[in-house]
Amino acid sequence: MSSLLTYTLFLSTVLYGRMNMLILRSSLFWMLNYVDSLLRGGVNWNIGCLLFSVFLLSIKLTAQPFVLSEFMASNQSGMIDEDGDRSDWIEIYNTGTEPASLNGWYLSDDISDLTKWRFPDQFIPMQSSLIVFASGKDRALVGAELHTNFKLSSKGGFLGLIQPDTRTIAHAYDPQYPIQFPDISYGITMRNERTVFVSHDAVGNIHFPRDNSMGQAWTLPDFDDSQWGVVNFGIGYQQNADGNNSDPQNPMEEPLVLG
Repeated sequence: MSSLLTYTLFLSTVLYGRMNMLILRSSLFWMLNYVDSLLRGGVNWNIGCLLFSVFLLSIKLTAQPFVLSEFMASNQSGMIDEDGDRSDWIEIYNTGTEPASLNGWYLSDDISDLTKWRFPDQFIPMQSSLIVFASGKDRALVGAELHTNFKLSSKGGFLGLIQPDTRTIAHAYDPQYPIQFPDISYGITMRNERTVFVSHDAVGNIHFPRDNSMGQAWTLPDFDDSQWGVVNFGIGYQQNADGNNSDPQNPMEEPLVLG
């Protein structure tokens, strides 16, 4: 029973991404050494399974939920910081289902210096964002407006969010983000939204004119199309049943409705 519990805990931990590679590698070595000792009769199976289960539970690893969701590298008429300056800004989003702290995390615009600016113990609520101004003013006080010690380049460049181990890049625009335009932010799509303008089974009015006497009047919002034929979507037309358009001066009396 305890061996099954160990395996389940280990598998679920890996599947949900709650282990970084360093700890995962160490855990695998630990398991291999334990199995080797077990085969040689050096340890008790149940005790070993229990210890390994406790080991997994005690790690308290959580998925790293932060992403660089958006930034603006040429703020000319947008957001204003506490000094009244239109500083560039970076938005960090917590994709997780619980509040999480950025304590010890870093922001950098230099791939060769990943620890350029360090976050204080600032929490972000679940599925919420935090704005950090890329002003060069270097302010890192919890609960106050945050400012990096660097500015963003509108000509393009690297921007990365680095984990507290100072080496792991959690999210980055790499090798570099493209040239930025004034007052236009750049970022990632946080959710997909589908807007249906015309449904597949919508009802429409259709008319096949013999000449151009209507001009563009039919495109106006108050145009009266009550005398047009009523059909279900989809709708199309052609000038004769076999698709031959050789007689454009003699169109069909009725449109060909394509389902």
